[in-house]
Amino acid sequence: MTPQYLRQKNGLILISSLLIFKFLYITQKSRVYTERQAYVQELMTQASRIGGTKFYVDYTHLDEKNRLFMAWGLAYESLYLSALKSPDSPLSIASMPDTPQLTYLKGMKTQLCTPFNNYPYTLFRPHLFNFRDTTNGYKLLRKADVEGR
Repeated sequence: MTPQYLRQKNGLILISSLLIFKFLYITQKSRVYTERQAYVQELMTQASRIGGTKFYVDYTHLDEKNRLFMAWGLAYESLYLSALKSPDSPLSIASMPDTPQLTYLKGMKTQLCTPFNNYPYTLFRPHLFNFRDTTNGYKLLRKADVEGR
């Protein structure tokens, strides 16, 4: 066997090992992601039952099982997932860590609120996100609301 053949063989073994490792890693993590998406969908379902299109949650008390992981993305995810059904039904759930200080959200009627910034509805393309609820502010989505109590 030539040294070039051995290098190719070792390289093939290394690449194959890396591919198998990454496949196993992705397979393991996909379950966690799927559970997270199911939880976000459940939050959206419960929120739509209450009525309205804008909600905020205190994720430190709501998500005790830590299914959201990085809760900052909930506002974006809920908006995108709800708009998949129809651009006329955007639903936003902002996640913030401290509910008592969030009373200002009740006055936010024409903005998408996120932990980092608030975005006026005029920044969004209406054929993708047709925000119809501009008269009501954000409502608190409590743990009891999500659990159906």
